[in-house]
Amino acid sequence: MTFAFKSLGATLARWLAATPRADLPAIQARLLEQLVGKNASSISGVAIVIFLAVVALWRTGQPWTLLWIIANPILLANQFRNYARFRAAQAKGATLPVGQILANGIVWASVTGLGCYACVMTGDVVLAALAGIHVAVICAGFAARTANVPRYASTKIVILCGSYALACFSARIDGFGLMAVESLIALAGVLSLTWHNSEHLVELFRVEAENRFLAAHDALTGLANRVQLHERLRRSLAANPAQEPTNGHPVSVMFIDLDGFKAINDAHGHAVGDALLIAVAARLRDEMRGSDLVARIGGDEFVVMLVDIDPALVGPAAERLIDVIALPYELDGGLRVQVGASIGTVSAVLDSWSADDLIARADQALYAAKRDGGGVHRAQPVDA
Repeated sequence: MTFAFKSLGATLARWLAATPRADLPAIQARLLEQLVGKNASSISGVAIVIFLAVVALWRTGQPWTLLWIIANPILLANQFRNYARFRAAQAKGATLPVGQILANGIVWASVTGLGCYACVMTGDVVLAALAGIHVAVICAGFAARTANVPRYASTKIVILCGSYALACFSARIDGFGLMAVESLIALAGVLSLTWHNSEHLVELFRVEAENRFLAAHDALTGLANRVQLHERLRRSLAANPAQEPTNGHPVSVMFIDLDGFKAINDAHGHAVGDALLIAVAARLRDEMRGSDLVARIGGDEFVVMLVDIDPALVGPAAERLIDVIALPYELDGGLRVQVGASIGTVSAVLDSWSADDLIARADQALYAAKRDGGGVHRAQPVDA
């Protein structure tokens, strides 16, 4: 998923959209996705501003109030179009129009800030007080609703509060100099709240991302776990082209058990055993193709799921893995260890077996490899 930044210029838009501490691309994407889907709050924000503009028109009769009234529904409609484009691009996996959303939001904040400034500069105490209330409500909304993009939210808050504070300093309304000071104090508080909310949101998404990862991955090696393996096998055996293209080749499975791992783990301790498992996992990951899935399903047992591969090539691939795994490992502290591997393989015609059937047959082939002395590959015959 990519994001387009055209309206504000690439550099400025990227800066506005980036959220500090959102170091994972998935978290940054989740934060940007929160820009849309807030139609009710957008409508309510525009509605209260139009109310203020109508009151200003009633009390002053000045032309700028009409322009202010007209600008709000136009900007709201344009933002809704941006939201629709965002959702359409998201569904297609295309570039997302984030820049346009940010630009429209800042233009609306600027127009609203100018309108509130003008209300104060009329010298009408009622309009000036209403403008202050509107600025406070809208800025609080920014802090709550757009904390997912804190630089963008902060920019809009500064525009609004800054415009109102400048007007209070400039207008000749008795006591409004104090309102300007109060506005600046409130500005600092709202900005602090915005960034505080942003930090909590980033942390929430980070925890969610970690939980999703741990639900599908082995905590020690980072490989897929049994849950993800079964799900991928199920999808592959269902032969859904949109999920697992196999070009008609059957799904194949390698069941790998390390030879000599227990002796090393017992002799050197669990820390060394864990380091060795991590090193083996890294070699398996490097050796397999991007379309294959490498999983650790417990202890020193690994399973590799292969898709879109001729069954005649599975055996040679298993023999190569045995040779690669058997190479020495240099662990921390200069410790040099070596393990072997036994591998059982099976290839299944699509829709022949369930995921459990396929793993069970690969396990039977592994048992045959162990029975023959280990360090070898044995294949389970396919029942066509």
